Amino acid sequence: MLARATGVETGLAGRVPAEPDCTLPGRPEVFAIGDMVSLNKVPGMAQSARQEGTYLGKVIEARKIAETVKPFEYFDKGAMVTIGYRSAVADAFATKFTRFIGYSCGRSSTSST
Repeated sequence: MLARATGVETGLAGRVPAEPDCTLPGRPEVFAIGDMVSLNKVPGMAQSARQEGTYLGKVIEARKIAETVKPFEYFDKGAMVTIGYRSAVADAFATKFTRFIGYSCGRSSTSST
């Protein structure tokens, strides 16, 4: 719907391309974030959408006072999948953890921004 409304073509996955400042090409007044956009190979996950949202707030504030903001940069905090009560598989801090340690490490790496 966004692509149709703005005249932007979607990619193979149905995502609209985004500029480094999360605007649509040729449409600096339209922002798009999350798994609906294709932006520098950023994964379409909640973690990246949250970071994009924080970044977008900074862009909007900067525009109010005619300042510029550097392009969006994604920071991979790792991933965690719960597999049972206090048991998980986590990929955080460039290391893989399982069971309770995975649960503990994964929760601490994904709970803060």
